[in-house]
Amino acid sequence: GSATSFYWDPSDGERLIAEVEATGGIRDRVVWARRATGERFALQVSSQRLMFDGELALLGVGYEITERLAADEALQRRAALIDAIQDSVITFDLHGHVTSWNVGAERLYGFTAEEALGRPLSSLWADPALAATNLEELMQRGTLQVVRPSVTKSGEPVDVSLSLTLVRDRDGQPAFIVGHSWDVGARRSAKDALLDSLKERVCEAQVFSARLIESEEAERRRIARELHDGVTQALTAATLHLACVLQRPNAPREQITSNVSEAQAAITASVEELRRVCRGL
Repeated sequence: GSATSFYWDPSDGERLIAEVEATGGIRDRVVWARRATGERFALQVSSQRLMFDGELALLGVGYEITERLAADEALQRRAALIDAIQDSVITFDLHGHVTSWNVGAERLYGFTAEEALGRPLSSLWADPALAATNLEELMQRGTLQVVRPSVTKSGEPVDVSLSLTLVRDRDGQPAFIVGHSWDVGARRSAKDALLDSLKERVCEAQVFSARLIESEEAERRRIARELHDGVTQALTAATLHLACVLQRPNAPREQITSNVSEAQAAITASVEELRRVCRGL
């Protein structure tokens, strides 16, 4: 096939050939190529222009780097994930020197990743002598959880909880150390702030409950007063009118009719008053 037929995008090959012809050579360019089976793969290409048997020719060398690119992408995703963690995540070599440093570690200790790389674990402790003891314990046990006084870049003291894990390779041999740490004081402060907030909410609820009870009591007094002022008085009047009828059965018919009518009116007024009070509830 043509010189560009094995490229996934033949225009990539055309651009590389044009650049080699113009500049004399290229080094370590990454392109996507096509196998005879149609499979896509990554290729790192170097090429130069030379004379061969008196004719101008292009010599190219390529190495497949598909797996390397996939590994690099996985490392980048892992690094992004670690940086997204709020806590400090640090890796150390077996001698206790920093090999990676996430954003959380920068927030906690104050050092940038560039400043932290290569620093010994002992430089993070207020008492550096403890680092050697910690590493010995870690090598024996495989994991270690400690709380140590530490010092930030600015010299500010901070109590740090550090969890260390010894990572082993496929053969079971120690490979590197992972450290996960956080500011104990900051977490305690956050916990205290949450408790204070909950206490405030409880106090507010108690005040609201007291006001609600007071309001309900005032409403009960209002209803009792209205029932007394309206219904009770009207029913008392009806009772008196009916008592007159019972006490004087021989009274003139007009008088009896008048007493019954007054009693009926008083009862009707009581019913209306009860309806009014109920509508107000």
